[in-house]
Amino acid sequence: TLIHLRKTLPALELLSHAHTAVTPFEEERVLMLHRWYGEDHAVALFNFDRHAHRVQLPMLAGMWQKLTDADLGHAAFPDHIASPGKAAVTLPAENFALYGRNHA
Repeated sequence: TLIHLRKTLPALELLSHAHTAVTPFEEERVLMLHRWYGEDHAVALFNFDRHAHRVQLPMLAGMWQKLTDADLGHAAFPDHIASPGKAAVTLPAENFALYGRNHA
């Protein structure tokens, strides 16, 4: 799934530091990786801690759809995140999810 997404999403296909932003949440052991290309945006959320954490994420305004997660879609991440520019999201312990922004 990740290889397919990497080949089909411009935000993941382009390898560029200029189109990558990393936001660490050190106390929570959470990391947000934002990549973009033109209007295509992808956000990867990582929780390295043994506990779930609710964090305020600086996500672009819009509707974000979960594309995959560490449990192939079955992890306890929300399927969609509606963001007005920031979004409070609970990240399950020791987990990962990838989101894409709908721009329709």
